[in-house]
Amino acid sequence: MVRASKQSPAAATPDAPDAPDAPDAPDAPDALSCARHVMEVVPSVMDTLRGAMRAQVGEPLSVPQFRALSFVARQPGGTVGELAAFLGVTMATASALVERLARAGALQHAEDPSDRRRQRLQLTAPGRALLGGIASGARRELAGRLAACTHSELVTLHAGLAVMRRLSDPPQGRAAVRPVPRAGQPTRERAVVRRDREPEALRAFAPSPSRQEARAKGRRT
Repeated sequence: MVRASKQSPAAATPDAPDAPDAPDAPDAPDALSCARHVMEVVPSVMDTLRGAMRAQVGEPLSVPQFRALSFVARQPGGTVGELAAFLGVTMATASALVERLARAGALQHAEDPSDRRRQRLQLTAPGRALLGGIASGARRELAGRLAACTHSELVTLHAGLAVMRRLSDPPQGRAAVRPVPRAGQPTRERAVVRRDREPEALRAFAPSPSRQEARAKGRRT
């Protein structure tokens, strides 16, 4: 007589539900979850990158001057108005900043042939060398942080950054255009909103609030 072998509880109940996944198992990524992740991670990455760059800014260059040179390096031929919009300062502040950098030999400006009221900005060779030294120091600092990653993590990061670059590049045949206010008033309004975040060294070149109030009071009367 053959005895029936004992069955395990799982075998005896074939319709039992599967065991749940581990709580830390990630969901399959889709475009929306990746977009959410990018928006969460990129700001902190940019903060780290800005901190690494600013840590290299030494005595000869202030942070606003460094930001101005970085803008011109990315957008050669840009105008003082575009620089003011980027920095969130007044035209007077941006003009004073440009003049200081030009006197230091890091920046040059020339009249736009099509509009003599505009000044087109270009880096000089010393200006490019100065930015290059700052960028080199920042790369070394970031490389020190990335040295803690495994080879597999670095390969994954490199592939992800390549995708980010491809997606952020403008479509073929279309240049990326930064909307810039044509009149000076929007730039000044933006500067007023961010005045509390403007460095002390730059506030001296902004219009005096008391003078503005006096002009406004004169118009009302």
